[in-house]
Amino acid sequence: MQEETPGSLKLFHYAVKNSGNNQHMDGPNHVPRESFGSLADEMADSERSEVMQLRLENRKLRAHLDSTEKYGSFYGILFLSGPKSTCCSSMVASAELEQLKAELEEREKQFSENRAENELMQRQLQTLEATISQLSQEIVETNADREKLRTERDESVMSLIDARKKFAQFQTEFGRKFEQEAQTKVMEMEAELQELRRKLSSAEEERKHIEKQLHRLCEEQKVLRVTVDELREEKANAETQSATNERARRSAETERNSLKVHAILLIDMLVLRRNCPLQARLESLDFECEELREQARCAEDARRRMEASERRLAELQTRVGDLEAEN
Repeated sequence: MQEETPGSLKLFHYAVKNSGNNQHMDGPNHVPRESFGSLADEMADSERSEVMQLRLENRKLRAHLDSTEKYGSFYGILFLSGPKSTCCSSMVASAELEQLKAELEEREKQFSENRAENELMQRQLQTLEATISQLSQEIVETNADREKLRTERDESVMSLIDARKKFAQFQTEFGRKFEQEAQTKVMEMEAELQELRRKLSSAEEERKHIEKQLHRLCEEQKVLRVTVDELREEKANAETQSATNERARRSAETERNSLKVHAILLIDMLVLRRNCPLQARLESLDFECEELREQARCAEDARRRMEASERRLAELQTRVGDLEAEN
């Protein structure tokens, strides 16, 4: 790589700064390619003027040196033919000639260095021009991309504005629809609430009615329990009486049978003796047997009534249990 001199760095910074200033002054959409060319031309003109100035000074020094050499020859002739003062002048001219030669060599050396630096700056300038050209192309592409991005941004902004309008319209319609649905829902809920209140009131009345029925059934159950207890007692008494009557009936039957046997015998005897007190006794025993049968029938009726009461009590208990389970 070529070594960059401080002059080339200053040149590069100056070129970049000048391009930035021109771009800022011309606007963001203008590519300052002319400023790059004018800068290069200005630098080339400056270098050419500097070279011409150095060449002019070199010519002056050469002319002065030539004239000095002529004067030196002339002074040498004078030194060979002239007095002592002429010798001193020749020495002064020789010293001046040496000084001019040294200055000329220094100027030539400086000129060579300036030429080398100029060539280096020319190469750097070419590199800089290539870089500037590339930067200009990149700037053009960047501007194109920026215009594209700006167009996309404008389209995005328009799309955003359109989307906001649509969203505002949707929000308005949604709010109105939501309000209508909310009002409808509130009315439906109020109707359901009224229906629930009516059902609750009906259920409360039904509960009170069921409680009354339950209280009445409890009272009836108490009465029925008393009745059942009485019927059980009556049944027990009837069973006892029935057993007693049955025993009495059996005893009466046995006695009757026995009496019949005796009666038959007695009848035979009475027939023979024509005496009838035994027949009256038999009739009396038949009457007692009929009474015992009637008592047995009464006991059977009491037993049937007691069984019916027990069935009714069981039904009432089942109904009471169902009502308690429902409550």
